[in-house]
Amino acid sequence: MADVARSAGVAVSTVSRVVNADPTVGRAFVDRVNEAITTLGWEADDRARHLRLGVSGTIGAVVVELDSPFLRAAERAARAAGLMVLTMATENDEHLEVEAVRSLSRRRVDGLIIEQGTGIPNPHLAELLSRGLPVVAMDRPLPGMAADAVISDNARGIELAYDHLVGRGHRVIVFVGDDERLFTGAERADAFRRSADEHGHRAARRVFTGPVSGERVAADLDRALARRPRPTALVTGNAGITTLAFRHLGMALGGLDFVGFDDLELATVLDPPTTVVAQDYAEMGRETLRLLRTRLEDPALPIRRSVVPVHLVDRSAGGRDTFDLDSVDRTSGGRTTFDLDNGDRTTVDRATGGRTAFDRNGARARAATAS
Repeated sequence: MADVARSAGVAVSTVSRVVNADPTVGRAFVDRVNEAITTLGWEADDRARHLRLGVSGTIGAVVVELDSPFLRAAERAARAAGLMVLTMATENDEHLEVEAVRSLSRRRVDGLIIEQGTGIPNPHLAELLSRGLPVVAMDRPLPGMAADAVISDNARGIELAYDHLVGRGHRVIVFVGDDERLFTGAERADAFRRSADEHGHRAARRVFTGPVSGERVAADLDRALARRPRPTALVTGNAGITTLAFRHLGMALGGLDFVGFDDLELATVLDPPTTVVAQDYAEMGRETLRLLRTRLEDPALPIRRSVVPVHLVDRSAGGRDTFDLDSVDRTSGGRTTFDLDNGDRTTVDRATGGRTAFDRNGARARAATAS
């Protein structure tokens, strides 16, 4: 740093302020220091800065699978914040989860993001929370622990799916979901039961839940289709179950109309394309990082749970995407910005308290204001 200061003709403290993006440094000094850094090929030593600040500049992420969409979203948000993510996968194994949490905490990460896949309380994680380690749960809250969490609006997503199928004329709809010992499994199954009741449909023998496995999903689908009256439509509880349903019933899904919770990478190339309830992973990643960083800054903050809106991606002929505008609003002025499938972004004024639909090409089709 002293060499950079001499080359730029400034004090070492000025170089330090430029490297740390101090906004009070004049433009001329910033340009001189950056020119000297480029000429000398100098790189800042992050270790020294982290030691001085008492942080590592890294966060730990414990996820179910390394290709988790929650992980990808969190990593993008972390990179934007200048943070490094150390990741370990648990594969829904409680012992691997305990070891992952223990291993990352030994590496002195500044905080932990966890996608808890087992639904079983993690005693080591509870101990770390009691010591003050910032922890944010993604996708589902931590069972039996007081920790910040970022979740999707699971209940609203199932309601959108059910309303969509009813609107297409279906009256006998079945649900095949995840284990109800898991937060997301229980929320989505309960929401399906409520939706069926609200439409005057019988849900008692139309809900099938349990661990996600090919054998279980296939058996439940066979049981559902053997009942009378035969169902005409299916809602699945997550992308894994959707994949298993296609594998068992074929691409035509046994003639069932269909909505799946979670989008699929191949959804648009299936014939017909698949209608889904899409989670906003990008927003979940940003919100998770926001909660983690504010928890680092102020450990005394109350426990927070952020609910991120979902939307229905209608890929049926002439379908429209439906965004619910009465979801949680974290933007100023009551406006929400959506990323559309065609790469565009659109901002919706939520003051109407209604719902806005978009054609599949991203153009706004209608705006229905709630009475």
